[in-house]
Amino acid sequence: MNHILQLGLTLLILSSCKEDNSPELVLPSGGIEELSAKSVSKSNKMPVYLHYMPWFEAPGDFSEGWGIHWKMSTKDPNVIGDDDKRQIASHYYPLIGPYDSRDPDVINYHMLLMKYAGVDGVLINWYGVEGTNSDIHSLLESSNAIIDHTESTGMEFAVVMEDRFAESKEDTKINVTYLNSNYYNHKQYIEFDNRPLTLLFGPITFQASTTWTEILGASSANELFLPLWYNTGKVGEENAAGEYAWVYRDGVSGLTNFYNSTTALEIRGGGAYPGFNDYYVEGGWGDQIGWELEVSAQTLEETLDLATQNSDKLDFLQLITWNDFGEGTCIEPTLEFEFQFLEKIQKYTGVAYGVEELQLIYDWYLLSKNPAYSSDKEALDDLKQAFYYLVALKVDEAEKLISNYK
Repeated sequence: MNHILQLGLTLLILSSCKEDNSPELVLPSGGIEELSAKSVSKSNKMPVYLHYMPWFEAPGDFSEGWGIHWKMSTKDPNVIGDDDKRQIASHYYPLIGPYDSRDPDVINYHMLLMKYAGVDGVLINWYGVEGTNSDIHSLLESSNAIIDHTESTGMEFAVVMEDRFAESKEDTKINVTYLNSNYYNHKQYIEFDNRPLTLLFGPITFQASTTWTEILGASSANELFLPLWYNTGKVGEENAAGEYAWVYRDGVSGLTNFYNSTTALEIRGGGAYPGFNDYYVEGGWGDQIGWELEVSAQTLEETLDLATQNSDKLDFLQLITWNDFGEGTCIEPTLEFEFQFLEKIQKYTGVAYGVEELQLIYDWYLLSKNPAYSSDKEALDDLKQAFYYLVALKVDEAEKLISNYK
């Protein structure tokens, strides 16, 4: 592990060098310049979105304790090992350590990394406002916290709706009504041909076309409704505008079959991922899956290459996933892979950025969490200004400010 990663772990546990001869950067006399986000230029015009889990909780300002997705049934993140790592229910350890999904610094760190990798937005795993899962309200709060940061970072969003915890179709109708009233009119919501994109992870609970016709009737929007691949029959051809791919045991061959399917789909979403290696057995949740795919940069590259080869058949590409640490599909930087996955995505999207910018964003996050600056208004203002420079693609200006504190 290099010294920067060691520094990062130390700072995070305490709290929960390029030479530059250019003139000192002078901020506007009025204080922080809140710059608008700019779009990243990329040579690959395929819309690229990251599947995003909003379900992580950590003790501090936003949650009372560690959430179930860091713990499962066998791990205690309060226990810190000799390697300075907290116990978490995953084979992989986030570069910034376990975090809370509502933390604005975490959200901005995630969004900036995606932005500089050429990702256009996030597809939030969304449980709605009504359901039997006990954490549904905290999940909604976390989802909305993420959405609140999309405009400032210049990222788009849509939802991957879950119906698995619906007690009745009325629950799901209420959830669809919420989407229609609160998300579909958001300026950052993803649309194709002026129709809001709505993915469904399943269906799981409701598998009759008449039921989905009634559920979707709760929305006045003509949404593009996409169930999982090969699930159109369960929601009805009259309701499904298309389907999207997911990770499965057959890997590249499964994706190839989906891309070559002759089924007429108005919109088809591709998939790319680094692999699959869940923690359910070790975490005490049982052998739910029974298979794995090697997690590696090569696996991600193969699935990205396949998307390139089939680009004429795809309307968008979903990267699976940003942060499902429990299933090991995490593209988010980890101690094990650092920025390798994002570098592969940068190559695919054709952005002009590389690992240097990703490292700069990581440095910005560490400094934002450094206890030494928690009461230093000048430092906090500089770091806030560096954030605005980064969203506005003013990398040199951001680096000048950040380098003052490294």
